[in-house]
Amino acid sequence: MLDQGDADAAVAETPRHERLRWARGLVSLVRRADNGEQLAWYRVWLAAMESLIEILGAVLLLSAFVLAQSGRLRPASPTYLLLNLAGSGILAFVAAVDGDLGFLLLEGVWASVSGYAVVRLLTRASDDPRR
Repeated sequence: MLDQGDADAAVAETPRHERLRWARGLVSLVRRADNGEQLAWYRVWLAAMESLIEILGAVLLLSAFVLAQSGRLRPASPTYLLLNLAGSGILAFVAAVDGDLGFLLLEGVWASVSGYAVVRLLTRASDDPRR
């Protein structure tokens, strides 16, 4: 049976990109397992989920960029701005969880600027008397 020391050691041995703030809570749930196999499964699952979320954010950002560069989407369009906001927001969250300050700064500013542009677009649309 795993004790708290084993759970702490497992968290400490986990590579930085796999460490999530709430990983300690999951490890404490797993410490009741009969062997280390279950603990390894949770670490793999956590790493896979973090990677999938990170890839989703990157795909959203890159989709907006490619569509704008190919002329299929205007950079001031709501779709472009929302893709940027969602993608950069996801990546900023991942950076915050991982403690990556440089990436958090980049994506946080990107999300803030995109969010401001979305709000500005929405307020401009609601002020338009033609609508």
